Amino acid sequence: MNARRVPSRLSYRRLFPGREVACAKALVREWCGEGKRFEPDEFDDLLQQVLTHWWQVRHRYDATREASILSYMRAVVGRKLVDLGRERDAEKRRVLSEALSLDAPVGEDEDSETFGDLQEAPAGPDCGLSHDLTTAVNGLTGRQQRICELWSQGVSVTAISEALGTSRSTIHDEIQRIRRHFTDRGLADYL
Repeated sequence: MNARRVPSRLSYRRLFPGREVACAKALVREWCGEGKRFEPDEFDDLLQQVLTHWWQVRHRYDATREASILSYMRAVVGRKLVDLGRERDAEKRRVLSEALSLDAPVGEDEDSETFGDLQEAPAGPDCGLSHDLTTAVNGLTGRQQRICELWSQGVSVTAISEALGTSRSTIHDEIQRIRRHFTDRGLADYL
């Protein structure tokens, strides 16, 4: 596996035997690796979630069965990671499908323009978010634009690095530059 090794800043050795912690870390690391749903910077959060789940269900292990406790743990933690991925996907779909009232104010103030007002605004080449996003994308290098295009299609970092013939770390660095570029233009929420 080519996944970058992500060290945990947290220690669980007082609560769990070292082999259980190592097993959980290996499984989470695998899920943070290539082609999975989680990013390496989510490692500690995922580790904490799966170890909390393991703490709640480990008493169900039956030593009379042929499986070792680590085999049982791999199955339990693996299912938990699948569930977490499904929850994340469902949340993304929920947010994308929420209805937005045209009478809702755009800004923090109740007296600000509504989304309906924006729909009625004249559309022109220098008008609104679409223009800002287009300008921001046009300000990227050709490679960064290609990374944005592939990333928006759900292509993994590994597949992008292979398509562009560069290393995964270079792609991660470019993604950070793209994020800074959008953040500097007040468009961080649109990444």
